[in-house]
Amino acid sequence: MRRERNRMVRKLCLVFLAVTKLTFLTACSDPLEGVIPEFDMAQAEAPVVAQIDSLMTTVRSRPESATAWGELGISFFVHGYLAPAIAAFDQAVSVDSNAFSWTYLNAFARERAEHSDYLQWYERALRKGQNYPPLYHRLGFAYLEDDGLNRAEVLFRQAVRIDSTLPEGHVGLARIHFRNKNLAESDRSIRRALRRAPRHREANMLLGTILKAQGEAAAAERQISFANSLPQTVDILDPLVDQMYEAAVSSPWRRRRGLALMLREDFTGAVKEFQAVVDVKPTAYSHYDLGHALHRAKRLDEALEQYEKAIAVKSDYMQAHSNLGALLFQQERLDEAIVRLNEALKIDPGHVQSAFNLFNVFKSRGETAPAIDLLGRILEQKPNDVNLGRQLAWLLATVPDDHLRDGARAIKLASAICEKTSWQDPVALDVLAAAYAAEGNFRKATEHGKTARDIAAQSSNKRLLADIDKRLALYKGGTAYREPFSGPMR
Repeated sequence: MRRERNRMVRKLCLVFLAVTKLTFLTACSDPLEGVIPEFDMAQAEAPVVAQIDSLMTTVRSRPESATAWGELGISFFVHGYLAPAIAAFDQAVSVDSNAFSWTYLNAFARERAEHSDYLQWYERALRKGQNYPPLYHRLGFAYLEDDGLNRAEVLFRQAVRIDSTLPEGHVGLARIHFRNKNLAESDRSIRRALRRAPRHREANMLLGTILKAQGEAAAAERQISFANSLPQTVDILDPLVDQMYEAAVSSPWRRRRGLALMLREDFTGAVKEFQAVVDVKPTAYSHYDLGHALHRAKRLDEALEQYEKAIAVKSDYMQAHSNLGALLFQQERLDEAIVRLNEALKIDPGHVQSAFNLFNVFKSRGETAPAIDLLGRILEQKPNDVNLGRQLAWLLATVPDDHLRDGARAIKLASAICEKTSWQDPVALDVLAAAYAAEGNFRKATEHGKTARDIAAQSSNKRLLADIDKRLALYKGGTAYREPFSGPMR
């Protein structure tokens, strides 16, 4: 009996030890091992390494968390590690099969990695029951490229029902109708898209193609020309994907976010992004970006320091010289501004903005002769620049100095500009009127002045209208207009 009891005790001890050992091994095993494929961060920037390491630590401590796996997948994806990203998203979906976001982002990552099963993953996300328009758009365009027109049409119509304000569903339907040779419906759908996004490049290009197919060759040519002038349409509006990219900490992504913030005039946010780039990669370009953001934020001393650092790294950085010259002009350091702006024009003799900045320096000092010479030189480089020609013609027509005034040259310049603007630019016509008055031809001056007034009266520019009226009164009395060379440009 005692022997049997001892045998049972030994068995229980062995079982206990085995369970303890298994529990210990399970607790010590790495949940990432065998799940995440190998990846190399030897060339990665320090913030990227730190973020991925931190997220892997989180996964090790909470392997049962779909969010931990999903956030690791996001970091892998935005920093270019596609295979590890997909593996992490797979785990997130495995832990929480009902999670729409991880299923959708997994499909998106698979599409970017050109996996053949990405369509199945988008369909899988669709079955989660989320009315998320970007999913319908992405799936619809995917089927459209694969000649699945019927399925694509169902998806685009559903996208429009969910949110008709987004252009992509209308663009997709227009493409389907065009493929089916239903030009009238295609035209209606694409115009709906353009009412929602007038500068959508693909929509404008498709309208040109539709017009051409309808036999409207001239209208099609104008439309396609306009479409070609537009920037490439950004990817489908997609809050989930945008939020994913916001997690990126690499310098290229920070710069991209900084530039986007500059366009939105969020200069404080842009400074933060560009400063992070400088901290990691202090190049001429990153110093310039930071300087530009600081400049727009009116932090002039700090901006000056960054522009100077950019030039120290790249001495022929034209834009840095130009912006620094403009900044020095703002600080009324005119001699230094002239040096920088001349350096910019030495690097790029046709850089119009540098020329105008230098022109303003000369104008603030009342230096007419160098200003005329400057505009003449730049106009030789940019003969089709209407603003340049208009400014030079005005100066030649109205400068008080008899030795510098040249009405005949002003007439020639202003006439050419009026031709280029189809005689519909009231400022150009006003300049031409002043040029004729400078030559003593007050009949012509009055004639062109009245035309300028009539066109200006149709706009909301009341100041221009009042100025033209004052000059017309002078011409009718046989007096030319003179303007002291000082103050801001016209």
